[in-house]
Amino acid sequence: MASVVGPPWLRLLPWVLPFAVFVGLLAVAPLAQYAGVDPRDWYAVRTGVALLVLIAMWRRCADLHRPPDRRGVALGVAAGGLVLALWLALDQDWASLGAPQVSPFAADDTARWQFAARIAGAVIVAPLAEELFFRSFLMRWLVRPDFAAVDPRAVDRRAFLIQAALFASMHQLIVAGFAAGLVYGWLYRYTGSLWTPVLAHALTNALLAAWVLTQGAWHLW
Repeated sequence: MASVVGPPWLRLLPWVLPFAVFVGLLAVAPLAQYAGVDPRDWYAVRTGVALLVLIAMWRRCADLHRPPDRRGVALGVAAGGLVLALWLALDQDWASLGAPQVSPFAADDTARWQFAARIAGAVIVAPLAEELFFRSFLMRWLVRPDFAAVDPRAVDRRAFLIQAALFASMHQLIVAGFAAGLVYGWLYRYTGSLWTPVLAHALTNALLAAWVLTQGAWHLW
């Protein structure tokens, strides 16, 4: 597996920038809301900008050019369902960071396009940006700074657990987030294809969106 060439900051952009934009726009959401921007509209802006960054970085990220084989697809589908089951089972007070918040998308006046933007962010942008950052970059970078030269199947236990813990810290359901990080990380290590955990992550989020919309479980969204 070849190393990424170029200045250090430039080497990281395809793996880090989409995630940084997606999370950065989330961090400034309170400022946008203070300025009078509807949080549902801001989520659409966040999704759109991060998607444009992903498109701009796509050609420079070799991991996205390696589709999974049939086994990887089957594993991704199975893992996506498994993580959803774990997520719902671990929706418990003891497994959470503080009290859950009701999503602004629960409001009766939420428009269809706002729902569409929320689903696109969850099913397309988040899986790509987060798997690029946590699995493809961080998990391998923890093994060696020249991360692109690290075969994912050679990632050690320390890096594997750290990436799962940091992934968990981003989620209100922290125990479920840790379990998801373990599953997605294992998929990348086992198959060597980033598209396998991306597929699993996307399916988990799609099924979770369906659950939220049909069951009214807005605290999960």
